[in-house]
Amino acid sequence: MKRNILEIQRAIVKLENPYPKDDLISNYQDFLKYRDFLDLYQFNIKVLEALIQLSNNTWLTGERIDRMSILWAIKKYGYETHHNGYRCRLLKAKNPSEELRLKLFHLFKRCFDENIPLNKKRLIELQNTCNGMIIMVPLNDSCVQWLCDNAFNSENILNRVLRYPVKSTIISKWVKRNYTNTNLHNRRAELVSWLIDENVDFVISKQTLADDFEYLNSIDKKIVADYLEELAVNKMIETEFKETMENRDHSFISKSFEDPFLFPEFEVSPPIMEFTRRTHKVIYNRNIQDVNCNYAYDFDKMRTHFYKNLSIYSERAMLWAIYYSRIDNRQKTKLFKKFYSHENYFSFFTIAKRLKSITLLKFYKEQQELAPPRPHLHEDS
Repeated sequence: MKRNILEIQRAIVKLENPYPKDDLISNYQDFLKYRDFLDLYQFNIKVLEALIQLSNNTWLTGERIDRMSILWAIKKYGYETHHNGYRCRLLKAKNPSEELRLKLFHLFKRCFDENIPLNKKRLIELQNTCNGMIIMVPLNDSCVQWLCDNAFNSENILNRVLRYPVKSTIISKWVKRNYTNTNLHNRRAELVSWLIDENVDFVISKQTLADDFEYLNSIDKKIVADYLEELAVNKMIETEFKETMENRDHSFISKSFEDPFLFPEFEVSPPIMEFTRRTHKVIYNRNIQDVNCNYAYDFDKMRTHFYKNLSIYSERAMLWAIYYSRIDNRQKTKLFKKFYSHENYFSFFTIAKRLKSITLLKFYKEQQELAPPRPHLHEDS
């Protein structure tokens, strides 16, 4: 019955589409009253600010508060979905005030407070939600410095550094200091984008890409070695357990009596392989597969392929670095044309669509008509 009433109420509010009063949400009780249909109200920046303030005020309270519910309400009411090649939600407020941006950042920062009384799963959910709230949100220097200082504490924080929406001297300096950091070998294009911000003539070296490739190989080889070692240990444990159970004296037990606790089925958890993210074609070794159907890499074949096509991968890295950079679209278009190649069809076409650039798409069409492309390399998404 309650579900039907809520469904009817949402239908009414959707049709009425009311404009909320500035003080619609002044406390947690108000929030509980309107949360199920607040997203159907017209946007009022004051209501969004009140929701954000409510979340900040109740964050560390000892009272029974549904933090995720408030955060979801903020995202549903204050953000709208954009499809720019990938789905993301951006603030409805086109020019958010410094105060609003600072409050959003404090929410994000608080997600990494060790004193939050939440389990790990719930905490990760909070962090991911708050992370989505500051995508494309410029921050002051103090906030940016905090992001840089804590970049390696969380993938979300690192993403906010590398994908920061506007040029930043603080981040540029951080990138230069960490350009060869082993934690960033699979984020090369994003790192290079910050160097392009300062020098549009910068070109990634093939040696840098080779170093990235070899380092990631070393990590993945260890993953395979650890996987095979754990498999062997598991097999040994299972064998020893089986032999122990077979050699036990069971004469004191009636044959008609079966107790699963006396004769347990013993199984060890099967290991799995989780490899590093690659930006080039991966070649699999079909002879090694875990329970999740993850195949090991064929490192010899992959190395041969990579170095044979290093020039193509270098151009591809530059295309994505230019895309991630914060230079103006006129400069980007010029650079995209410079690094164009038929072999990088997928990257070039995807970037042109994401940028909604008719100029690039027309340029690409002309290139296709002049010289039909050879079969292009498979590009992992």
